[in-house]
Amino acid sequence: GVFGSMFISWLVVIPRLRRVAEKLGILTTSEYLALRYGQEKFKIISAFWTIIFIIPMIIIQFMGAGYLVESNMGISYTWGMILIASIVVISTQLSGYLGIAWLDTAQGILMTVGTVMMVIVSLRQVGGFSGLNEQLAAINPGLTEFTGFMPLSLQIGLIITFLISFWGQPHLTARVWGLKDATAVRTAFPLSMALGAIWAFGAGLIGLVAKVLYPGLASGDLAMPTMISGLPSIYSVLLFFTLIAAMMTSANSLLLAVAATIGNDLVGKVVKDLPEKTVLMIIKVSVLVIGVLSFVIAIKPPALILELNAFAFGGFALIFGIPLIIGVLWEKANAAGALVALSVSPIAYILWKIFLVSKTGIPEIVGALLVSVILILVMKVWGSPPSLEMEKIYRLSSNNSQDNKGVIM
Repeated sequence: GVFGSMFISWLVVIPRLRRVAEKLGILTTSEYLALRYGQEKFKIISAFWTIIFIIPMIIIQFMGAGYLVESNMGISYTWGMILIASIVVISTQLSGYLGIAWLDTAQGILMTVGTVMMVIVSLRQVGGFSGLNEQLAAINPGLTEFTGFMPLSLQIGLIITFLISFWGQPHLTARVWGLKDATAVRTAFPLSMALGAIWAFGAGLIGLVAKVLYPGLASGDLAMPTMISGLPSIYSVLLFFTLIAAMMTSANSLLLAVAATIGNDLVGKVVKDLPEKTVLMIIKVSVLVIGVLSFVIAIKPPALILELNAFAFGGFALIFGIPLIIGVLWEKANAAGALVALSVSPIAYILWKIFLVSKTGIPEIVGALLVSVILILVMKVWGSPPSLEMEKIYRLSSNNSQDNKGVIM
C-alpha cells in the first residue's frame, strides 16, 4: 500500500499539482481545493480537519520519542518528551520551510544509514532470513505466510488506507507546493521511492526480529526502542539518533503544515490583507501552541501508537486525498462532490469506526470510502456543473505545453 501509493502519486498526481502550484502560487492544500472548486469555504473546512487530524500525528511522534528516551537513556517518559518536544518546537520556529527542508535532508541521510545498519545487525542476531523464518514459525506459522493470521478485512483496510493516504497528507503535499521545477520532480521521484522502500521494509523486518528476541513486550510500540537497547553500544548510539531523526523530521513537518494552515487559511481568511510579517508571526505562535498542546495530551497517551496513527492517516486520505485525486484526474468534478468528501467522509469515518466495524466486519476506511464515492457520484448528478474557471484550473494541471516539458507525464 505504501509503495503503490508513492508510485501512483509521483507518476500521476504530483506533476499535475506542481503545475498548478507553480502558475498560481499555491502554498497549501486548502488553497488548492478552494481554487479548484471555486469555494472559499473549502479553506475553512479543510483547515479545521487538518488541525483535528494532524495533532494526533504530532502526539504520536512525541510519544515515540518519550518511549525511546526512557528505554535507552534512563530518563523518564515525560522528561524524554519534554526534551524532544522542546527541540522540535524551537527548531521549527527558528528554521522555517527552507531550514526544515535542509534539516529533513540531514535527518533523512541519518535515517537511511541507521535503518540499513539496524536491519543487518538485527538479522545477524537471529541467523539471517532463514533463522528468522524458523523462529517465527515456531511462535506462529502465520508469521511466515504472506497474509499471516491478519483478518482479510484488516488487510484490505490497511492497503486502501495507505494506497490513498499519501495523496492527502498536508505535510507531504506541502513538499509538492515547494518543488522548485520539473528537474526537482524527476530527481525526487526515484529517490523517494528508494528511500521509502528502505524505511518501510526495514522497519517491518526489525519488528519481526523483535518478535523473536523479545516476545513478551507489553506493546508493539516498544519493539524498536527495546531492540536498540539490546545492541552493542556503538550501534545503539547510532540507531538511537536514527529514530530520533525520524521522529523529529515528521514532527517538524507536521507542525509546520498545521501552523501554515492556521496562518494562511484560517486567520488569513478572516483578516484580509495581513502583512507578510504578521502572517509569519501567527505561524510561529501556532507552532508553539500546537506543540505544547500535543505534548500535554501525550503525557497520558492512547493505548497504541499505530492505531492512532493509522486513524489519522485514513482521515486525511478521505478528506484531502479524494478531492485532490478527482480534482486533478476528472475535469467534471464539481464543488458539491468535493464538499461531500471534505465534510461528510470524515464524519462517516469516525461513526463507522465507533458503531459499524464490529457489526459489519468492514474497516472504517473502506466503509467511509464507499459512502464518499457514492455521495460524490450523486452530487455529480444533482449538483451544479463545474464553472469555466474550475475547468480552466483543471486544464492548468493537465497542460502539456512547452513550459511543462520535462515534468513526468
